Amino acid sequence: MRETKKGKYFDLLGISASGMEHTSQIVLHEGLHALGIAGSRRAEALVRLEELRAMNVTIDRKAMRQVLSDMDSNYDEKRWLSEGRTSDYFPVLKF
Repeated sequence: MRETKKGKYFDLLGISASGMEHTSQIVLHEGLHALGIAGSRRAEALVRLEELRAMNVTIDRKAMRQVLSDMDSNYDEKRWLSEGRTSDYFPVLKF
């Protein structure tokens, strides 16, 4: 919790998450990965968009730019979309 106690600032959106809110975002993020939304850059972007949605942020182009900016080049080794990958928990969602 020490790493998240100062919260997080989303510069493109101009909003902040408190330390507790940021911690809960990490739990949500990793929980979605544990449910199978993983393995591609698209999966990472979807999980990060869900973090913002949980903060009542409207998912629009600005939110998408924030997510892609936050991801930067950290996921270049992954393909944007895995070949037909889905999750048993979200069978319609392809990532």
